[in-house]
Amino acid sequence: NSVRRKSRHTARNDSIVCFASNEGGNPLQSLLAGIFKEKQVETAEPEVPMIPDAVIDPSYSVAIGFAVCGLFFLILLQGSVIGVVFGGLNILFSSFLVVQTLRLRFVFDETAFELKEVDSSGLVDSGENVIVGGQNRWTYDSFVNWDFFPNVDIPILVYFKETQTPQVGFNLGGSSGR
Repeated sequence: NSVRRKSRHTARNDSIVCFASNEGGNPLQSLLAGIFKEKQVETAEPEVPMIPDAVIDPSYSVAIGFAVCGLFFLILLQGSVIGVVFGGLNILFSSFLVVQTLRLRFVFDETAFELKEVDSSGLVDSGENVIVGGQNRWTYDSFVNWDFFPNVDIPILVYFKETQTPQVGFNLGGSSGR
């Protein structure tokens, strides 16, 4: 009992505290166990490097290409209906691409690909997808097929097929299914 009382009053001395806590055991073992405490090894999960968000810089190359084609048709086929139609459609499509390039950004984060709008305060959520509903965000796990058109060296269009979109919206964008 005197040892127990002493250990309570001298809490700084680990060996006495340990000695008092080992009732009925070998006092030398308790003393040594208190001095040479086993180190508890914490098993930490391996650190996964954090992938920073990547925002694709805007490029007006395709829009400029369509504008040049439109001007080429207008100049080459002056005064003809074909020149005005093809040239006008190319310039109109070029204007659409410029507006979308000014308005939207592709963002790749650690888990998903997302389409965001540019706002005066920065990048904001682009809202619900008007064709199939839901966010304009697709996890990489849902990608089942993807490709670059015309090729990976000149990626004008990146195509991807995913399984995250609800099946009710598969045929809303066109007549072909998945």
